[in-house]
Amino acid sequence: LKVAPKKPLPDLPKKAGRSRIRLFRLPKLTSDPKISSPLCVSHELHVVYDENTGEFRGMPEEWLEWLHAANISFQEREQNPELVIEVLQCYDTAKHRARRQKFIMTEEHCW
Repeated sequence: LKVAPKKPLPDLPKKAGRSRIRLFRLPKLTSDPKISSPLCVSHELHVVYDENTGEFRGMPEEWLEWLHAANISFQEREQNPELVIEVLQCYDTAKHRARRQKFIMTEEHCW
């Protein structure tokens, strides 16, 4: 009996892969955390009626424009400053809610 000489094993066959160049590559994973924007942020306003000058302090510019457009007299503001502030807050809240509402628009008329 003759023993066959030892030969190295052949290499494993290569996996059939794509030879094309990848145009779209997945982003590399990094260990840096991704921080999102703050959620549920509220900005409290502090509007005060100054009895000496008869004007509101701390009022946003947008509210001042609404106040002038509403044609509320100086005497009415002086008599009910809390009511004026409450009305402006209510209007501001309603306006912000209206911005968040989204409607599905169609080309057909509903009627």
